[in-house]
Amino acid sequence: MIEFNEVALKHLIICKDKIEREVPSEILDNAWLATSPDNWFKNFNTNWKVSILPKSPLNRYELLNLIDAFRNQGDLDKPTLRMLIISVFAWGGMGTSGSNGKLAIDTIQNYEKICLELLNGMSSVDAYAKFYELKNSGKMRGIGPAYYTKLIFFFGDQSGVIMDQWTARSTNLLLGEKIIRLSNKFVSDNNSETVYVEYLNFVAALKNRLGIETLPKTEELIFSCPHKKSAVKKRLGEFHQTCSAWRKFVAENT
Repeated sequence: MIEFNEVALKHLIICKDKIEREVPSEILDNAWLATSPDNWFKNFNTNWKVSILPKSPLNRYELLNLIDAFRNQGDLDKPTLRMLIISVFAWGGMGTSGSNGKLAIDTIQNYEKICLELLNGMSSVDAYAKFYELKNSGKMRGIGPAYYTKLIFFFGDQSGVIMDQWTARSTNLLLGEKIIRLSNKFVSDNNSETVYVEYLNFVAALKNRLGIETLPKTEELIFSCPHKKSAVKKRLGEFHQTCSAWRKFVAENT
């Protein structure tokens, strides 16, 4: 049975209750917005084509709807598959330098098959194991667990949720132990599928403890939203402090 750090859990419950009382759902849906897929991809020169990219930033639900239209269709043409992968990276706000986005684009041919298999029913844990192996072999570059769990979430059936810096730090804080390895507060590449299973079990236990409807909603809660970014403050206005309260608590305590 999972035991929680009750001090941290109490604070999370306070944040959750305040969000539910004060923040309209349409505000919450857009608490995280990065750049448009079209703008993100303009940073790269490639010798391959991609299907028409969305020209506006997508929120989580818009991106899910975009990808759902291609689910369980068997094979998918490469330009469309790559458009969907690029849309996930843009949603996540992946950097575009030679150490992240450029490497991810340059090695896309090595991991796009896993994304296609996720669209056609591969389990989240099996996909994590494949991504982890590719990462360790050096065939997939510029992408660590924080980003390949985004691919798992959006291309999969949402039984596997995102394990990024903020959900990982939240997990370790709420458990009072470091089950997810971090490197300079970011998710380390050295987290196998066994760690991912532990993380998913934690999210499920937290979901049940807090009475939240789904795993993704639970993950969204502990992801919270940026507490310092001026663009986020401006977009959320009077609701920013409430929406970002958990993120601020995690930043101050991990």
